[in-house]
Parts: sequence; structure tokens; C-alpha cells
Amino acid sequence: MFPDNVLDIRNRPLPLWLVTGLRAKNVKSLLKTWKQEKKSKLHIITAEDLLDNESLQHSGSICYHCVARWIDLEIDDLWNCPSGRQKQIVCEVPPHLNLPALLHHLRKVENEKTFKIRGTLCSLDIKNFFKDLHGKRHFNSSFRPVSEVLIEQVEYSDIIVTNSQKDLGKNEQFIRSLNSKTNLLPQTEFPHFLKENEHNSYFDSKNSGNQVSWKRILNLEDGETDPSGVLFKSSSPFDMDRFIEILERWPKAILRSEGYLWFAERQPLLYDFSQTGQKTFALNPTCGDCLTHLPYEITQSKQTHLALVGLDKVAIESFTKELRLATVKNEGKSVLSFHSKSSMDVLFADQEDIQSMKN
Repeated sequence: MFPDNVLDIRNRPLPLWLVTGLRAKNVKSLLKTWKQEKKSKLHIITAEDLLDNESLQHSGSICYHCVARWIDLEIDDLWNCPSGRQKQIVCEVPPHLNLPALLHHLRKVENEKTFKIRGTLCSLDIKNFFKDLHGKRHFNSSFRPVSEVLIEQVEYSDIIVTNSQKDLGKNEQFIRSLNSKTNLLPQTEFPHFLKENEHNSYFDSKNSGNQVSWKRILNLEDGETDPSGVLFKSSSPFDMDRFIEILERWPKAILRSEGYLWFAERQPLLYDFSQTGQKTFALNPTCGDCLTHLPYEITQSKQTHLALVGLDKVAIESFTKELRLATVKNEGKSVLSFHSKSSMDVLFADQEDIQSMKN
């Protein structure tokens, strides 16, 4: 017979951590510290393990479902090995991958027997935070802007470890405006944090994403407010040309925005709008299963809902007046027309390129 504590180890699911960050050297340094603390108890799936595996590629792009299944099989092999059941699994997520997409597919394969997601952790280069946030760099391995990836990592991380205590103070308010519930600490405190919180779970699969400010703002009821930003609602659709002009003077006060909007010229199409940092916008038609999860007032009453995240709520409130002026009160009667080369199917643009969208 096995002692009770051995039986407990044999039957519990292995904890899985996802670790990411913009700069590989910072992530590797964090993993090195983690491995020194846990010694033989840590099993690391590296970014190279994922990127060099051709079976995880589909038409030249990473397949998130394949990645999730592959991680599941790797953990299953460990779980079936007696010594492997004492491990903690740490998966290093390549920075250009879509973290919420990977979390979504991992939740689908997660089971109580072999593994359970413990949390997501971001190694943040706090010294270059604003440079990365407002820059125009893209990852060479993908079309994704660095600012978009940075904001995504901050939004979906349960724990953020920074490489400088000195630079943390002045940036903390910006980080918490994007993710109010994250645990924020310098790397020097990370070993102590590991010891004190070894058995804590930070990821809630049922309420995943609730810490993301724009999601919380989008769900505000009439009369409710949120310290991280403002909810813009309108029952009138946007005039497309006026909306493009709005993008040209998008205020710096808005760090992040997300939501759904209508155009008078393109009804009945509903568009998913996204803005990250100060340089990148995305606009995509929303259809199929996505529509079934949206509130009635958006899909049937055709209301625009935009979550505008930022610290200067006065400036954001003032900007909502400009947004309202860009709507069309008499639905469908705008004389202005707009036809982009891509028919707005998928749109990514820097502010300098917005004018070219009209050509």
C-alpha cells in the first residue's frame, strides 16, 4: 500500500504555467531563476520545442488547437510516469503567438486527471515599456505589431514579473489600467513569491479574462462606471468616412479599445473593432457563432459598444463627443461612400497609413 501523501501525488493533476514575454533573454532569465528554486520539480517546454515542431504548423502558421493537443500529450506522458507526477509544467509561449487563443484551446483539452492550468506569467521589460507600447516595430516571424503583443500579454497575465524595481512605480498605473487584478512584482522578489505561493492557483477557467479591463467595461450596465475607462454606446451607426477621420486623430489618452460597431454604408454587417497602443487598429466583420454570444442590443438593436481604456477619463469622455458626431442619425441615408481595397474584410493600419485606406 502507498502512504496517503504518495496516493495524493499519484492522483492529482499536474500544474501547468504559461510563461511569455517580448524578449527571449528576459524570459530565459526568469525560467533559470524558477528552475534553480524548484530544482528537479520543474519540466520546461521551451519556445523552441513549439516553433521547431512542424506538426504544429498549418499552411505556414501555428495551429493553436495542435499546440494545445501536443502540450496535453506531453503532460500525459509525464503523468503516466511515477517520477513525472511530482513535476510542475512550465510552457514558454513564443511572444508572437496569440496568448488568449492558446488559452482558449488549452481550456478545451484541460481535464482534471492529467493537468490544470495554474496561471499565466509575463516577463515584462519595464525599462522599455513605453518604447514598446508606442513603437511601430513588428515581429519578423509574423505581421503582429509589438505594441499589440505587449498589451495582450499584460491583459492576460495573472502574474507580471518586471526586470526593474526602479521603473515599476511610474508604469504601474498604466499596467493596472489594462489588467487591474494582476500580481505585479520585480524579479528580485520572484523566488520568495514562488515559495509563498507554491500551491496557489491564479487561473480561473470559468472566469478567464475577467481581469481584462476592456471586457469588464463592455459589460457595464447603464449608470455603472469603471476606473479603467469609459463605455461608448450609440444606437446610430457610424459614417465610414467620418470614422476613418476619427482614427487619424485618435487620442493618446486611450491605451486600448475594443468593441463592436456598425456602418451606415455596410449594414447589416457588424464589425469587431480593436485598437492597441497608439498606432494599430483592426476591423473585422463578425459573423457565425460569434454573434450568438453578443448581447441582444448589439446584434438586434444594432447598438455600437466600444470600451475605451485609459487613465485620463476626462479626455476620453471628451473624445466620445467626437465619436458621436461621426455617427449617422438617419440610418442608411449617408451620401458618403467608402470602398477599400480589402472591402474591410481584415484591416490593419498605422495612423500614417489610414489615408491610404480610402484609395
